[in-house]
Amino acid sequence: MIQRVTAAEMPQIRRVLEWAELPLDGLDDERVTLFIIQRNGRLQAVVGYEDYAPYTLIRSLAVSLECRRQGHGRRLLHFVLGEVARQGFDEAYGLTTSIPLWLGRLGFCEIARGDVPVALLASAEFQGACPDSAGVFRIARAQLASHA
Repeated sequence: MIQRVTAAEMPQIRRVLEWAELPLDGLDDERVTLFIIQRNGRLQAVVGYEDYAPYTLIRSLAVSLECRRQGHGRRLLHFVLGEVARQGFDEAYGLTTSIPLWLGRLGFCEIARGDVPVALLASAEFQGACPDSAGVFRIARAQLASHA
């Protein structure tokens, strides 16, 4: 079951993100909405988005080691993309060093950093939390709608 994160889950989320070597910077920002898959009180996967309307930044996609290759990451990302579409965002962006091909299969296209909307550049990820080597990916409203 996918659920929105509460404060009680944050310590587990931080551990999973640290293990996955993903940034914690900005995680507590009010713009961030996180969702998880949890079973028997154990975090299986997490993903979120940051609100920079009309754009959003997908962030913190991680699956715990024992739950990998079970489709949790894909299921969560589809859910969040649907949520982003329902919230009316025009485009979603993501930064990654590890899953560019996977994002491409979901409808994201790689773009140059210079093509990122200025509003997103204020995020912790673009301010240095993610390495400059991370690829930047965008998915437009039409593709977002296919996830709703």
